[in-house]
Amino acid sequence: MTTELLRQHQMVFLNHFDNDRITSIEELLKIFYSEFPIDNIKRLSKENYVLGRLYVDQSESFCYWMEKKLENFGKISGSNASQYGVFYGRYGKNTEKEYRGAKKYGSDFDTAFHNLKIKISELLLSGSIEDYAAISRSIIPDKFKGKLLATYFPDKYLSIYSKEYLDEILTYFNLDDEGSLNEEPIYNQLRLIKWKNEDDIMKSWSLMKFAMFINDELYTYLYNVTKDNEQEKVPKFPEIGNLNISLITNLQIDKDFINTGSKSNVSDLPLKKQDYEKFNLRKKAIGDRGEHIAKIWEEMYLIKNGRPDLAKKVTWVSRDTDSLGYDILSWGLDGRKKYIEVKSTTNKKADPNFFITSFELSQSESLTNYFIYYVFDVLGLSPKIWNLGNPFFPKVRGVVMKPTLYKVSIKSKKV
Repeated sequence: MTTELLRQHQMVFLNHFDNDRITSIEELLKIFYSEFPIDNIKRLSKENYVLGRLYVDQSESFCYWMEKKLENFGKISGSNASQYGVFYGRYGKNTEKEYRGAKKYGSDFDTAFHNLKIKISELLLSGSIEDYAAISRSIIPDKFKGKLLATYFPDKYLSIYSKEYLDEILTYFNLDDEGSLNEEPIYNQLRLIKWKNEDDIMKSWSLMKFAMFINDELYTYLYNVTKDNEQEKVPKFPEIGNLNISLITNLQIDKDFINTGSKSNVSDLPLKKQDYEKFNLRKKAIGDRGEHIAKIWEEMYLIKNGRPDLAKKVTWVSRDTDSLGYDILSWGLDGRKKYIEVKSTTNKKADPNFFITSFELSQSESLTNYFIYYVFDVLGLSPKIWNLGNPFFPKVRGVVMKPTLYKVSIKSKKV
């Protein structure tokens, strides 16, 4: 996602944001802290801890708060009750309601419950001192682990817990890379928090407000898809870490190609970027994805060929500005700069058909080492890049360009 589009969505969020969403959660957290102070966790009784006792003794237990009362502070429902370590209820074919414990904490309920409380206390101690390695090693399931940390330390940890959801968030905002897919959720959270703290608008937000923005964004533009708006929504891309990106070397431009379509009667003025890129979110996201893939490819190529120093310098410049006439600043193995303009498509066949701006054309003439990368099959697990070189200067036979826009200038006078 470009900075410009991010700013637009941030403003929509802020214009509609009701601070009562935060106030109501903060009030619930105050009650929770008084009911379940962190120093008292080791002394919790099984009745005060387990999920499943509400309809027995009307007990709003620790786990009931985690799953139900604090549901608006990050959902963790939907998983088996065993995620809490111990619970009260039925399991499998056994229809008898009773106290049950996960085997990894102990062979019997009392042992499991005792060990579980120790593990929770250790986790929260690690959370208080931000020992991320210890947090990642904790055997407590990810969603419950994340909810515990965010609940007791809402200024340190993000109220988004699922590894799958964190991966989708990183992919949506083009923050994923080869390493993010295999990271523990705590490190995925840290990526997002770092991104927030480096953004001019979001750095002043609380983590609670930041999580609300992320949730609103994805549920508005990614998940809320119907047949009527499918083409207006951001597609779900596979994680970068799952991709097998390749550079196609067995294709060349067909120099005998002649466009037999009707001749356009418009002027020879190419479109300006700000005009033709007013596409819907789906097309914009596809373009961003292709640029991300090209950046990853350039980094991989440089590392593979012994230039990790140059790989660190590869920059996705168009995320922040469209004023340069290219998308990726990369480097050749000899240390010379490469200026890469990326064109992207979901098509699986490499028959390039894209817009080029007047400024991009002028840059292709004035910049040495200017390249067009055509990235196709961007929704698949094996996207491919066709390096077209610079087909405009000198113009390659077989590259057909048609103007598609008039520029109209009118001067007024008084009558």
